[in-house]
Amino acid sequence: MLNMTQVFAPPSVAPKTDRQALANDNLNMFMAASGAKRKDLAAYIGKDPAMITNLLKGKNRWFYEDMLAAADYFGISLDTLQRDDLTPSKVRAILDGKNGGLSVVNVDDFRLGGGAWKAPVMTLAA
Repeated sequence: MLNMTQVFAPPSVAPKTDRQALANDNLNMFMAASGAKRKDLAAYIGKDPAMITNLLKGKNRWFYEDMLAAADYFGISLDTLQRDDLTPSKVRAILDGKNGGLSVVNVDDFRLGGGAWKAPVMTLAA
């Protein structure tokens, strides 16, 4: 039974998070960890490099499609851009895990008898 003198408090509300500022912080970490240049990200998205600079500094707001493209550039999801627990070391681990940590075969590696591209079958195994 309800006691009419009992006071009900509204559920606690988490503080509002500026999702774009969080994504900007995370994108800046991904750029630093990968060595990516703003001009390369701009070319991938189809924007002017100055616009990308303004977006990453929070001077302009991202369009959804542009943020999706930025996430695609690094091979990550929008969920990753919204993580509030990312650190530079976690970002490096995410980037290193994209290809399983395997190095890419150099087609000019002549140790494979005339170049890797001439090998009849190449299998990468983890």
